[in-house]
Amino acid sequence: MMSTPANIHTSEVAAAIEAWREALGDSSVAADSRSLADLALNAGGFQRHVPARLRISTVEQLRLALIIATEHHVPVYPVSTGKNWGLGSSLPVRDGCVVLDLSGMNRIRVLDQDAKVAVVEPGVTQGQLASCLSAEAPELHLNVTGSARGTSIVGNIAERGDGWLGPRIDDLRGLEVMLHDGTTVRTGYWHYGHSEATHRWRHGIGPSLDGMFTQSNYGIITAAAIGLRSKPPSHRVFAIAVSDEWDLPELVNKLRILHELGVIRSATHIFDRERLQSALGVPHRSWVAIGSIGGTTRGSAAAWQDLCSTFTGIADVLDAGGTEHSTDPALQGALAAIRPILQGTPTDAGVSALATRYGPAVEATEVDASDTGILFCLPVLSFTGSSAHRLVELTRRHCRSYGYEPAITLNVMNDVTLQATIDVTFDRRDAAAAPAAQDCVDGLHAVLADNGFMPYRLGIQTMSRLIRSNDDAFWETAARIKSVLDPLGIIAPQRYDPHILGRNF
Repeated sequence: MMSTPANIHTSEVAAAIEAWREALGDSSVAADSRSLADLALNAGGFQRHVPARLRISTVEQLRLALIIATEHHVPVYPVSTGKNWGLGSSLPVRDGCVVLDLSGMNRIRVLDQDAKVAVVEPGVTQGQLASCLSAEAPELHLNVTGSARGTSIVGNIAERGDGWLGPRIDDLRGLEVMLHDGTTVRTGYWHYGHSEATHRWRHGIGPSLDGMFTQSNYGIITAAAIGLRSKPPSHRVFAIAVSDEWDLPELVNKLRILHELGVIRSATHIFDRERLQSALGVPHRSWVAIGSIGGTTRGSAAAWQDLCSTFTGIADVLDAGGTEHSTDPALQGALAAIRPILQGTPTDAGVSALATRYGPAVEATEVDASDTGILFCLPVLSFTGSSAHRLVELTRRHCRSYGYEPAITLNVMNDVTLQATIDVTFDRRDAAAAPAAQDCVDGLHAVLADNGFMPYRLGIQTMSRLIRSNDDAFWETAARIKSVLDPLGIIAPQRYDPHILGRNF
């Protein structure tokens, strides 16, 4: 790890560590280099100085930890399960932050089948909740991501991540948040305690505060109410495949029409050749769109016919149960693997495949220690063929100039918006590879932003480059809110934070 930065007061950190040991117990506090060594292993190849890590298992422990941090002016950085791969993993944005490991806060507090909601703590993983639903509420399922079973639901929602059925933030029904002084805030109707609308209607009375506590550093989420989905009587997973690179604009434009008309109601994911080969083992296709149609048996059949007729003569259309217009064993195998994800069962397969480009195969739990480095860029674009083509061309031109072949997926967020997941992988056995890849991805953010493609989510290395308060009333307002809710800047300094106001460290 890096040496202690000059602006970190080591005496205050040492005093805080002693206070935490007394309040939380020795087993909850790690402050020696051996215990912290695993933090240096991260998929992005980043380096940060972390003086200590606290393992938090209860809300009361978190309250005590924050009160001590505030008393000693020591900044802290919360992580749910620390699997923010390619964007920083468990590392803070800046040096000198004590990591608050919330993976021990792993209770499913509420499962309300009538309201179709689960209230979960930060350490609850999507695999854990999926297993709970399978056992206790099999008619319901979760909007899971393409990431591993062991990833946090709350952590992903806090970053406004993307699920296979749509943006995860759309599933949010309420938040419980702890401020730096130990105060607990519950949003929507949750804070009333007796409202029938709690966890059913998100907004409550007065200002809607949910959004304020996502992609911010105003407080620490201690629980979230997550909307669940009923399993439809008919569910069909489809693939629309084209073999010519130049067919992408037409593929995107026709998909938009189907989304606008409601023929496709869940998110569709459009994979490029690199992603298809590395993650799904599908060769010889330039672009493949994968999604699902669900509803009544009659409605699904009609939607399927609309989808097939739309792409007749343009693309091969397949479903997970059989072939309509083409025979492609590799693609059929990919559909069979993806179908459970679209029905709420997460898998480790995609993450494991991504992490084995260099070196031996690894389990999803070993991504940060693997030989494959991973960095992400996550821009937003218009749901038009021309925008998709332009973004892909800019991305490939830039990355290839650095010697990298990016993998690209275009994800439908709504009927007018796409989000791109772009990853660059590198060989971590080469000491020079991580800085070179980081330079490439930093430059890609700049190139795309200059062309109007702004990111929807940032990694720890790009916060300071893309979030600035100069002449921007939005970020000035965000900084003012921070100065009121966390005047000492204790919680996650510089995380989606334009500058430091009134900090004492």
